[in-house]
Amino acid sequence: MAAVRFDSLKCVVLSPGDVPSLSGTVVGMVKDDDQYLVQAQLAAPGSLIVTTDVPLMAALDELGHAYLPREEFLRRTGGIRALPGESGP
Repeated sequence: MAAVRFDSLKCVVLSPGDVPSLSGTVVGMVKDDDQYLVQAQLAAPGSLIVTTDVPLMAALDELGHAYLPREEFLRRTGGIRALPGESGP
């Protein structure tokens, strides 16, 4: 099994009021089911979306939003593993 680093101290929990509404351009390009991901990304500067969803990746690319395909993320990071003292995701 691959491993991803998990650090609860870096976890950001967002409430609906913490995320911005999306522009009409984003709403028109990103499927309804994926819009929450873009909202969360906009609320967390420097974040990226990790996904296997090809249409989402195409929309993010066109919008200039940071993303990585899941396999590329796992290749770069070495997979999923908890930090010492953490139970993991």
